[in-house]
Amino acid sequence: ITSQVATFQIIEGLGLFNTIWSVIVLNLGTDVIALYIFMQYLDEIPISLDESAILDGASYFQIFWKIILPNLKAPIVTMLIISGVGVYNDFYNPFLYMPGRELKVISTALFAFKGPYGTNWPVILAGVMIVIIPILIVFLSLQKYIYNGVAGSVK
Repeated sequence: ITSQVATFQIIEGLGLFNTIWSVIVLNLGTDVIALYIFMQYLDEIPISLDESAILDGASYFQIFWKIILPNLKAPIVTMLIISGVGVYNDFYNPFLYMPGRELKVISTALFAFKGPYGTNWPVILAGVMIVIIPILIVFLSLQKYIYNGVAGSVK
C-alpha cells in the first residue's frame, strides 16, 4: 500500500491522473519475465554470427537488424501477447488512475454493473463473453509463437 501511495502521488504530480497516459507509463518497462525471456534468447545466439558479420564488413546496426532481431521474433511476439493480455485484463490501474467516465475500460465498465442494490449478472457475463472473444482469437492465431517463445526460454 505504501508504494501505491507514492506511485499515486507521482502520477498526480506529473499531471497524468485521469488520463490514458497514467496506465501506459505504469506498464512500460515493468515486466521482469520479458527481460528473462529476452536474455535467454540472446544467450542462445552464437557469438560467431556477430564475428562473421563484422568480418564481412557489417556495422553494429546491421548486425542488430539482420541477425539479432530476426532471431528474437518468437520472444517479441510472445511478450507482446502476454503483456497485451495482462494490460487488456487489468482492473486495478484503470480503476485507480482513470476514474472518469470517458476513460472507462472494459474491466471497469463491467464493474459498474455491480451496484448497491444488486448485481446484474446476465449483463456482466455477456460482457465477459464479449471480452474473451478478441483474446481467444489472438491466442489461437499466434499460439505457435507463444509456445516457441516460452519453450525457448526455459531450459
